[in-house]
Amino acid sequence: MFFQLLALNGVLLIMSMTIDRFVAVCFPLRAKSLCTPYRANMTAIFIGCIMLVYNIPHLFYTRTFRGNRCTALAVRTNFSVVLSWINMVMNSAAPFSIIAVLNCMIVITVRSRAKYFKRQASENSNSATQEEVSKFNCLHLHMVIVGMLE
Repeated sequence: MFFQLLALNGVLLIMSMTIDRFVAVCFPLRAKSLCTPYRANMTAIFIGCIMLVYNIPHLFYTRTFRGNRCTALAVRTNFSVVLSWINMVMNSAAPFSIIAVLNCMIVITVRSRAKYFKRQASENSNSATQEEVSKFNCLHLHMVIVGMLE
């Protein structure tokens, strides 16, 4: 149970970091007020508390034997079937879908801003501005790639 708690907690923390990055890239003017250290701490505490409550039913479906080995009971009830489906959705389907959609939206935003900055640079035809645009595009694409590899 402890390892499952940590694994799911990690998945949800990565999902919250993706949401934070999405806000920072897609809404840069509001990001400073929305993405504060206090909110990040409260989000981490909230995720930890929810995971503790979420994993309480697992205490009733696991037992230790021979001293230190923990095993899941092979009891098939309606509750255990529902619990296994909820686990599948919470552990993989929902976080992966949310992370994939937000990263796609980040890529779309970065590409549209790159086109905008290229247009602005060509109108100004200043080589220094074009170099800044190139650095900006490279930085944002690196952020997106690293985010998708998480």
